[in-house]
Amino acid sequence: MNAPKYTVVISSDLEPEHVARIRQVDTRLTVLYEPDLLRPPRYAADHNGDPAFQRTPEQEAQRPVLLRTRRAGPRALEALCRATNVTSCHGRGSVEAMRPSAA
Repeated sequence: MNAPKYTVVISSDLEPEHVARIRQVDTRLTVLYEPDLLRPPRYAADHNGDPAFQRTPEQEAQRPVLLRTRRAGPRALEALCRATNVTSCHGRGSVEAMRPSAA
């Protein structure tokens, strides 16, 4: 039996050493973190980033769908997590952990 794989999408500025620590947790993790695609932070713990930042069309196309949905708010993120069978979804705005139903 194959071990399940998990994808972690980091959609906020995070220091490289913390990203590396997350990647080292388990070999089943695929960590998606593209800091060049995120808005540059204006100050420490700035999860929104500089609103003046503009991505090129190529950069926008590279962003994972979860990152493109983030601006729509917690309800849109929750709906996306349910629709894609994501097992855990956390985001700014207190999106709670999601578990797919055992139906």
